[in-house]
Amino acid sequence: MRILLAVLAVVAVWGAVVQYRRFTDGAESAAYSPATCRERPCVLFVGNSLTFVNELPVVFQRLARSGGHEITAEDESVGGFTLLDHARRPMTRKVIDDSPWDVVVLQEQSLVPAVREWREASTVEAGRDLASWVRRAGARPLLFMTWPRERGVPEIGLPSYTALRRAVIEGYREAGRDLGVQVVPVGVAWDLATRRRDVPPLWSDGNHPTMAGTYLAACVFYAAILGENPAGIEFRAGLPEHVAAVLQRIAWDAARAERAG
Repeated sequence: MRILLAVLAVVAVWGAVVQYRRFTDGAESAAYSPATCRERPCVLFVGNSLTFVNELPVVFQRLARSGGHEITAEDESVGGFTLLDHARRPMTRKVIDDSPWDVVVLQEQSLVPAVREWREASTVEAGRDLASWVRRAGARPLLFMTWPRERGVPEIGLPSYTALRRAVIEGYREAGRDLGVQVVPVGVAWDLATRRRDVPPLWSDGNHPTMAGTYLAACVFYAAILGENPAGIEFRAGLPEHVAAVLQRIAWDAARAERAG
């Protein structure tokens, strides 16, 4: 636990800089209200900077709209937060309770799922509380499998990308089984994409995503939430057409394989 506190202290420095972000998307999000969620599907993302850097909820919403789906996506994220932090934060509970969400996405701090002690204390125990609130509110909880850091974290005994990748992916899957919650395999898609030469960098700083990384995540959510292949969708978030096409295919392959078990 001391190592966890030390590592998360570094994350908190970033969190102190970025602080709290709740996205606005011009006229689109200005129109949001609980009534909006009664008119069309609404998705809430609960997480930290891995969600709000590059505005993942907005990218997902625009992707869905381009695919013919009117969806409202909102974000309740705080820099550096774990699920345990969100479970202790009254505002997170209030946001979950106050609107008729269809889906609530739970995103853990990036290192926590990789270590059993941390995973059990935050992802599972706190995730159980959060998932219970979500279900009582009439929504479906999803667990956002994030990606590993680019170079591993020697301080927690996972010095390489390969070691951290395995621990993060399996940690999320185990947590999903414990919680009875579907896992959205963004981390799996990320790993598949890093093996290709036709995909641009996904990390901007070894941890946070580039726009390509965010777009890939949005495509995985599109496949997982809507159950449809994102291939051929015109919205590309400013990416070249061939790059977007590759990321769409990878996202579908990852989502389909995860469902098949």
